[in-house]
Amino acid sequence: MAAALVLDLASVDAFYAVTKVMVTVGPNPAIDAGPDWFKIVSSVAMLAALALTAVFTAGLVNRLLDRRLTALVGSRVVPRKDHVVVVGLGQVGLRLALLLRELGVPVLAVESNPNRYNVARAKNYGLPVVIGQGASHFLLRRLSLGRAQALAAVTSQEVENISIAVAALGMQEDLRTILRAGRGEVINETRALFSVGVVQDVHRIGGTLLAAVALGSDAMEAFLHQQTVYLILPDGRIEPFARPDATGGD
Repeated sequence: MAAALVLDLASVDAFYAVTKVMVTVGPNPAIDAGPDWFKIVSSVAMLAALALTAVFTAGLVNRLLDRRLTALVGSRVVPRKDHVVVVGLGQVGLRLALLLRELGVPVLAVESNPNRYNVARAKNYGLPVVIGQGASHFLLRRLSLGRAQALAAVTSQEVENISIAVAALGMQEDLRTILRAGRGEVINETRALFSVGVVQDVHRIGGTLLAAVALGSDAMEAFLHQQTVYLILPDGRIEPFARPDATGGD
């Protein structure tokens, strides 16, 4: 070793001296006069501590400065309480997450496909996004469901939404759950077995709104309540959608 030749030290003493210089540790008479094996162990421990410190610092700086899907500070911080978990970042999920944030509700989005177009859009909007399977118990434990207001399963797959709701209720039985689903046999059979939360058919709501506009209504929004779709008019009035009476020709 070069240090051993320059400083006229034994190899172990030279290794120990160089390590102390690298980690900026002062002299320790007890170790300096100790056995060689103890100096080697001390040197290895100091080098390991130096390496771990460097890795931790690099990771922390990267998390603070890099634009990731979640962050340690800012709007993309993962909420830990009073939040709503939105599983599925399709058009419905993204709009729901943005609306909740406009209402001042902390929101956390979950998407299984990291390459989905809306994942990048959510990132640009400053929404925290976690990549993973919404029905995974390992992932759900990380979402602080016990302190969440609700979970909305709004993927495009009805069966997947049911699986997500069942998994979430299995971990937090009093959690309010909202499902995007229709009137198919799967959801009806699931409802017959146990309560899976609030189920809304977004296709029916959207289709009814489009039908109302096509028939001359000025409605801007619509919502479903007790199997009836209500229209929200520009002046704030709310009225149920009524199909026009069928008329037949002579």
